[in-house]
Amino acid sequence: MQAMSMSLRNVKRGQTVQVARFNGVSDGLRHRLLELGMTCGSRVTVCGEAPLGDPIVLEVKGCRLALRKKEAEGIEVTPV
Repeated sequence: MQAMSMSLRNVKRGQTVQVARFNGVSDGLRHRLLELGMTCGSRVTVCGEAPLGDPIVLEVKGCRLALRKKEAEGIEVTPV
């Protein structure tokens, strides 16, 4: 049985997911995310969001980063 995938944009605060693939993310952003440790198979926890809801704050391999929801839309994830 294959896990249901969704966009990182739709993940709720406190939820941990696993990166499945980058779909529709620019090469530059994908390269930067890979440098920051967000690789396929890595676990990502949504820690919060800015007061107006954008960007979202993520934790990847012990580091926190902010990502715009528009950018998070192109990252496909599966529940852990």
